Amino acid sequence: DYRTKAAGNWTSLAVWERYNGSSWAQPSAGEGYPCQNASPGRTDINHDVTLDINIATAGRYVGDLNINTGTLELSGRDFYVSGDVVISSTLSDNNASARYKRFYGTVTVNTGATWSSLASPTSRLLFYADIINNSNNVSILRCRAASDITVSGSGSMTLDYFEYDGNGITITNQIVLASNIL
Repeated sequence: DYRTKAAGNWTSLAVWERYNGSSWAQPSAGEGYPCQNASPGRTDINHDVTLDINIATAGRYVGDLNINTGTLELSGRDFYVSGDVVISSTLSDNNASARYKRFYGTVTVNTGATWSSLASPTSRLLFYADIINNSNNVSILRCRAASDITVSGSGSMTLDYFEYDGNGITITNQIVLASNIL
């Protein structure tokens, strides 16, 4: 497991602490940053971090992701999460010419959290599991459901374009569509 101890770029060892089984410590060059050498079980973001590498390289994905405080800026990089995502602060992808973002586990957006994405086209931001949104600060330009999903929660989402390719979709919360659900 990894957690941030300072703000900076994802690939900077000075940003991270790694749990060694009994305590949190500075990762060695051999242990690296999350996903450099292996897929971490859990990654916690507690500071502003900018993704400066494509995470999907060699099949290494982030396990569970918790954005507790600060901002995780994806910066148009490939980013795959195999576990669940909990956003309590800010997840941002401010690059319209986005790379692939894939979320294989449930994404939960807590009250007051912010999630914004400029990903385009829809195939670049894929969801394979449910979205539970309890915030009114969610704005996504384009995305696609890659399997049957449910969008629920007490918050509202603004989606410009949501594609679900014939997969089942259930929407039980407030969605404001600027364009279409296809």
